[in-house]
Amino acid sequence: MDPRTTTLFATGVSGSIGRALLTRLAPRRVPDGKGERPTRIVGLSRNVTAMSQPNVELVRGDLTRPETFAKHLAGADVVLHAAAATGKLRPTEYERVNVAGTRALLEACRQAGVARFRYVSSIAATYPDLERYPYGRSKRAAEELVKSSGLAWSILRPTIVLGRRSPLWESLKGLACLPLIPIFGSGTARVQPIHVDDLCDVLADWIYDEAIDGGTFDAGGRDVLAIEELLRRIRMAVKKSRGPALHLPLGPLMGALRAVEGPLFGVLPLTSGQLYAFAYDSTAAPNALLAHHQGAFRGIDALIAELAHD
Repeated sequence: MDPRTTTLFATGVSGSIGRALLTRLAPRRVPDGKGERPTRIVGLSRNVTAMSQPNVELVRGDLTRPETFAKHLAGADVVLHAAAATGKLRPTEYERVNVAGTRALLEACRQAGVARFRYVSSIAATYPDLERYPYGRSKRAAEELVKSSGLAWSILRPTIVLGRRSPLWESLKGLACLPLIPIFGSGTARVQPIHVDDLCDVLADWIYDEAIDGGTFDAGGRDVLAIEELLRRIRMAVKKSRGPALHLPLGPLMGALRAVEGPLFGVLPLTSGQLYAFAYDSTAAPNALLAHHQGAFRGIDALIAELAHD
């Protein structure tokens, strides 16, 4: 191995963001002031048999069990932590993976002498009220762990990340294509979707940039629009019709879901926390990292058209 090789240890490599990112990072060479250094990538996943990526060493392990991966941190120059529990889960699972898992990884990094840590959080961590949103609370708590870790850290908060066959895209498409588009609340909450490939262009630079140590950056797409308009544009792209919408009272609905989530969790189609995107804006605060890339991002109509016709 080239003694100047930069080693990246990455979690979450089997997720939609992780898979897209590895495609960009595998052949990447990192500037070092005297030319370029080749990179070596070690990817942590619970299921490596379903993955194949040239130039990436895949390691089977569990984020919450450091003994399954700690030895692979030896010699790592940078750790990228993109693994997370998402979707419709019980609050204890978000706590176990997103908080306790991050804590375990940070401790393993300290013991292995890793200097630099990059954490992929979520714009949900910025919502003003997270009382009924355990996912958002877990991401905010994990951010605090990262900031107090003693490592050279940086945090990236993506907005709504959409990609081919990604669970979030399928969920939005499913809502948009119902006979009546359900709009929870006024539908005016602003969103700033970003294509997963555009996000990965940002990530690929952010990971190795030592100048951004200690910084927190939001990452969103080129366009901002109301969430109702997003659903209508998705419907138009898929079904060629804007379709009728049904506005549902957000506060009472969230309260009702909260009341029955314990006993009826298994049969509910969604949780109160998953409605937070209809309550608060999911937009990126301007920053230098995003500005460097945003001009090359897909516009919202191009993004939707690409995914709708995949």
